[in-house]
Amino acid sequence: MARNGNGYFDPKAYTSILGSTFANKDHEALVVIGDRSWTRWQLGRIGCPHPSAAVRINRVIKTLRIKNTEEFIERASEFGRFTDIGVTCYATVLALVADCGADVEKVHGEDRSFNAIHSSALKALRPTKADKKTRGPSENATPGRARRRSFQ
Repeated sequence: MARNGNGYFDPKAYTSILGSTFANKDHEALVVIGDRSWTRWQLGRIGCPHPSAAVRINRVIKTLRIKNTEEFIERASEFGRFTDIGVTCYATVLALVADCGADVEKVHGEDRSFNAIHSSALKALRPTKADKKTRGPSENATPGRARRRSFQ
């Protein structure tokens, strides 16, 4: 079996079987912060075996317009306030923080767990009872019975 320099299976060695698109995509950067980038292989080695989490993190990095690793480390705690970032994504953020040479505990900087921070952020986005009362019924809302009749 063909292996890369670290002893892992390397899809590039089997391009004729797997296809060049698959082999090349496997070595594309999933997370890019300034001049640093991490491929799926590199992320796996630092403890992030979830490529989809890395892609979500990269989207947030672009949304926040983070330009370098120093800014990423400074703003890492903000990632918990995004609704599509879960604990697996935050673990990826912390692994990237550690790989950049920063102290994970210091960067997190909260006495609460990620789940507590994330739950608070999600709760703040939910409409309250007062919000629902001021809005009134939706313009498109129709009673279930009337809706059923309209399809007959």
